[in-house]
Amino acid sequence: MDNKYSFVSFGGIVLNSQESQAEQLDKVALNALRNTRIFTNIGTSELFENGISVFKADESGLPIVENIIQARLLAEKIGYTAYGLNGKIIGEGRNEEPIITDISGEQIDIAAETLQGIVIDYLASKYEASGAKDESENQNTIFSFYDMNEHKHYLKYMGIRFD
Repeated sequence: MDNKYSFVSFGGIVLNSQESQAEQLDKVALNALRNTRIFTNIGTSELFENGISVFKADESGLPIVENIIQARLLAEKIGYTAYGLNGKIIGEGRNEEPIITDISGEQIDIAAETLQGIVIDYLASKYEASGAKDESENQNTIFSFYDMNEHKHYLKYMGIRFD
């Protein structure tokens, strides 16, 4: 895949050249409120970030996951419409993701299995996978657990345990 985009985002993006950037961001903000996802600028009283939070894209146009919070966010975005985007970085969000404005791009197709693979690859790079995969637990959420017998925390995603 020849990638022409620097960033990937999911759902709520308005790519309509007839609307101003402010109008587009207002629609994203309204969509965020409707989905009870309120974005706040750290250290300010602003309700929404002054841009759009995005994942960096790799050379194939797939999202790059750089920390556990981004892995959780990507897992939650599976099933949303994906967009390949370019834009001007104006800052960093609280999850260390780029915030961009001057957005251009288009809707792109990324298979759910591909996104799940990205999340699993990230988790496997940071944690040790243990035990057999539980096929009954195919949920796109990263769960945190504490094993009282072993006295340690572990994660579970798509039926795979990561210690």
